[in-house]
Parts: sequence; C-alpha cells; structure tokens
Amino acid sequence: MNKIVVFVLGCALANVALAADININFRATNAGAYANIDAAGQTYDIGANDLVNGGVYPHTRAGMEFGWNTSGEPALSNGRDRDNTNDPRLAGITFQANTGTVSTWCATVVSGHTYNIYAAFGDPSSASTNTYAVFQDDTTGFSTLNVAGGTAANEWLDATGTLRNSDATWISSNAAISRTFTSAKFCITIGTPTNTADVTAIAHISLTDTTSTSGLLLRRRRN
Repeated sequence: MNKIVVFVLGCALANVALAADININFRATNAGAYANIDAAGQTYDIGANDLVNGGVYPHTRAGMEFGWNTSGEPALSNGRDRDNTNDPRLAGITFQANTGTVSTWCATVVSGHTYNIYAAFGDPSSASTNTYAVFQDDTTGFSTLNVAGGTAANEWLDATGTLRNSDATWISSNAAISRTFTSAKFCITIGTPTNTADVTAIAHISLTDTTSTSGLLLRRRRN
C-alpha cells in the first residue's frame, strides 16, 4: 500500500497551559540574596538580564507569559535589587525616567475575562516626586495613575493611586482596579508623557482572574 505524506509549511499551533493569575516582582537579578525569593504563585522580571528572550514579550515563566513590549524599552535595563528582607513583591524595582520617553510592559490575559489589577509603585531606597502610569487593554488605555508629590523611601502607591506609607500597610490594604479585557494583552506604560522630574518606579504588578475557576488555562500559541 502506498503511503501519502503531506507536509504543511508554516507555524505549528500548540496548546500552552498558562496560569490564570499573573504575579510579577521586578528587580535586577535572581541570584545571591535575591535568588528564588518569590512566593508561591509569583515570579520575577529581571528585564535585559533575563536569559529567556532578553526580557522581551512574550516569554513564559511559572506559567505566566509576560515581558517588555520591545527590546527598545528603556526600563528593560533599569532593574534594581533593593532590599531582600522586604516582602518579595517590594524587594526590587524597575523604573523609567520621567523625561517624556516611556516604557511599556505586557502580559497575556484572556479576552473577555475580568481581572483585578494590583500594583506597587515606589522604591525601598529612594523618594520619588512624580509617578505616572497608564493601564492598557493592549494599546487602549483604561486607567491613568498620575501622582505628583510622589513617595518617600518604602512608601507605595497602589493601583488606585492611594498612598500606603509602609510595606505593612501596602501588604494589608493595597486596592485594585478592575477590567474586563477585550484583547488578550494587558500592558502598563510607565513614565510621564512630557519632561517633568525624577522617575516612575514599579516594584510589583499582579492580575487576578475573577472569571476563571480552572486554575490553568489552555491557550493556542504559534511555535
């Protein structure tokens, strides 16, 4: 019997299991005192120091697909290790200078699902006079955080722009904003759109899927 073999050119589609929730801690390294400090359900983003895709979206770790939107994002190279005795969500940062140039970071979400979005803006070591961030559904902004007066060292702004004046207060009281996504991509752009002063620093971002109850979701991705 003759066998017919058909070759299909193009990209193969694969089922990829991704976690329902996204929990990212920004810092410079995952080594030494900062190695594996992330709690269960969390992972780290170390930007250009990451051996996986150089920190550029999309790459996957701990079931989460995320990264900086392009290799040209300035914050890609601005990760800092700050205080490994802090809660791991507040142990490091990355930042964008408020010069009118911005940086965009993204993560894969499920279109049609509603997420609670939590964040920590600030720095364990330094004060900041201006914090500016735009939360986006792909390229569509849906919430803008614009706080002049900023934060002292170890003070934090949550996703609503509310000041939490200590690590403990942020941990116990940080509030979320909510979004039902119309795309499969969450992005956050940091840095003021005009030249102001200082930097916008972010330590942590998380998205909790309030629609899914399955734990892991299968999403189709091209290899």
